[in-house]
Parts: sequence; structure tokens; C-alpha cells
Amino acid sequence: LQHLHVEAIAAAAGDVAGTSTVSSDGHFSIGMLNEGNYVLRILRDSNGNRLWDGGSIAPYEPAERVFWKSDSLRVRQRWETDVDTLRIPQFLSE
Repeated sequence: LQHLHVEAIAAAAGDVAGTSTVSSDGHFSIGMLNEGNYVLRILRDSNGNRLWDGGSIAPYEPAERVFWKSDSLRVRQRWETDVDTLRIPQFLSE
């Protein structure tokens, strides 16, 4: 689970509203989100810069792995929103 980051992206605007690093036990928390719908993007940050990198041709660097949670999450004011267990086997096998 090393170098996994989660981004909450506002569904309407497409902007990153908050980020979190995944802990060694697989948990993450993104606080202070405004009310609205969000999608999650989980990325393996191979170079440790906390951003998704699309790779390069010369010198060759592959794009970092990314996973999108397909359904959006509804966040309400003063409520905690739990995400069901996410299983992303392609990240665990590396």
C-alpha cells in the first residue's frame, strides 16, 4: 500500500477537492469537503511527488497506475461519509 494516494474530485467541476495518503492498514480520510458529489481517483505514486504522472517517451517512464471509483459519493454537511471496501488487485500485485 506504499505510495497510494486518494483524491476526491468534485463531480460537477472536475477539480481535486482533497487528497489523502493511504495508511499501511489501507485506510484514508479526506476532511473538510464541501457538500456535493465526488468521485475518487486512487493512484500509485511511483516517484513520490503526490501527483499523477502520465509518463514520458525519452527517457522512457511508464504512466503511473490509476483507478477510478466509478460511482460518485454524496457528501453532506456535518456528516461522515464512509466508503465501502475498495478492492484494487492490480495495485496489490506490484
